[in-house]
Amino acid sequence: MKRIIFVIAATCILNFSFAQYDTDSLHVSEEYSSIYARNEYKQFGLGIGFGLNYGGIGLNLTYAPIKYVSFTVHGGFNLVDFNAGIGANVYLNPRTKMYRPNLKVMYGYNAVIKIYGLDEYDKTYYGLTIGFGNELRFGSSKKHGLDVDLLVPFRSQEAYDDAKRVKNDPRVETFTDFIPIAISFGYHVDF
Repeated sequence: MKRIIFVIAATCILNFSFAQYDTDSLHVSEEYSSIYARNEYKQFGLGIGFGLNYGGIGLNLTYAPIKYVSFTVHGGFNLVDFNAGIGANVYLNPRTKMYRPNLKVMYGYNAVIKIYGLDEYDKTYYGLTIGFGNELRFGSSKKHGLDVDLLVPFRSQEAYDDAKRVKNDPRVETFTDFIPIAISFGYHVDF
């Protein structure tokens, strides 16, 4: 619990420390800034990372049809199988800013049970996940970035029932319950 409070506090501090930081005029010529601002919409991004919005370990493709909204498709491997999901992000700052906090909602894999030696329990579970993201953009054009997300998965009753069955199985020596909050990390580039 102390770790969760620490992560939330660190995210809030990061949020407040970059809230007023404007990098539009740093290292970007005025001509390039106006071209980039005009093309800010309808851009694609490709990310690689790990966490729920990367399908475990995988990729995340983003399309931004309007200034503060993007839609995502993600897929990856989660130790049991390959999976995919979809989502949407709402940003508080435009793409030309160094720091872009965002709110996200997605549907896809949000729980997995993997028991080595007892394959009958191995399963991926799908459901809704919401979260808060932190995007730090860098480079003169702000087309590269690092993403750190704090996610809250809403897991199905089936996932909890299966977890209970695993805990009650005498063949299973140790089993860790699902954690209520997940963290994801990734790197992305816009094109």
